[in-house]
Amino acid sequence: MAKAASDLKNAKDKTQHTAREAAGSPWMERLVRVGYVARGLVYLIPGVLAFELALGLGGAAVNPTGAIEYLGGMPFGKALLILMVIGLLGYSLWGLVRAIYDPFRQGDDPEGLAKRFGYIVSAFGYIVILIATIQYLQGATVTQNNPQDWTAKLMTLSFGRALVGIVGAGWLIGGLYQAYRGFTADLAPDYNLQKMSGQEKKLAIDIGRFGLAGRGVAFALIGVFLIQAAVFANAGRAKGLDGVLLDLSSRPYGQIILAVTALGLVAFGVFSILSARWMRIKLPRRGR
Repeated sequence: MAKAASDLKNAKDKTQHTAREAAGSPWMERLVRVGYVARGLVYLIPGVLAFELALGLGGAAVNPTGAIEYLGGMPFGKALLILMVIGLLGYSLWGLVRAIYDPFRQGDDPEGLAKRFGYIVSAFGYIVILIATIQYLQGATVTQNNPQDWTAKLMTLSFGRALVGIVGAGWLIGGLYQAYRGFTADLAPDYNLQKMSGQEKKLAIDIGRFGLAGRGVAFALIGVFLIQAAVFANAGRAKGLDGVLLDLSSRPYGQIILAVTALGLVAFGVFSILSARWMRIKLPRRGR
């Protein structure tokens, strides 16, 4: 029994060591930087299409999963989606690395744990898009992941309405935090400033703040609609990013509101792509 316990502990230690070595590998940094490009496209495409819709130039309201289908229909679409698979994998792993190894020392206080939990939620969100991309490459039809479907399923549970409300509150709080950070935060520490010119710093920070604010508002609205679905026991009130964009367009001055929101998503996409080059990426130390 003692030998079995010892062997199990050794196997666990070896697995943890291997995982840390992989997380701290130079290849991980390259994978993460490709991941920032993939994340950028996931928001840039919905933003551009929504802006075209606001201007009456065609366009469409799509969510990040719909952006995958749009990429797949472009010339060399399959090659682009293969790169997206690599990038989405990289960004998902980056979320898990930040949550588990805490390379930026967020800490174990409530605020730090909340941020690290957010990294895990983000990682699983991009894993969903990664799975959809792989399915599309295999010939499956990519749906826009209608939140009304999973909301309706959750509401069949005895505690389903409360769970939907909690998920909605998470979206709302996370969105408001992003918007707050976009309006108030100094993003300079996020970048390798020594590698950037003064003009590059200003460009990255200004676009980043506007983009974070824009995506934050969109996320907060997703949360509001989920909370409404829970309060009124009506899954039809739940909306994803595409539904939020369509709802904005139907409001008074909707085309203007939609255009501004779309530009925020475009800015976030550009910010993320710029981050592939300039973002400060700190990986866990190897050999510990």
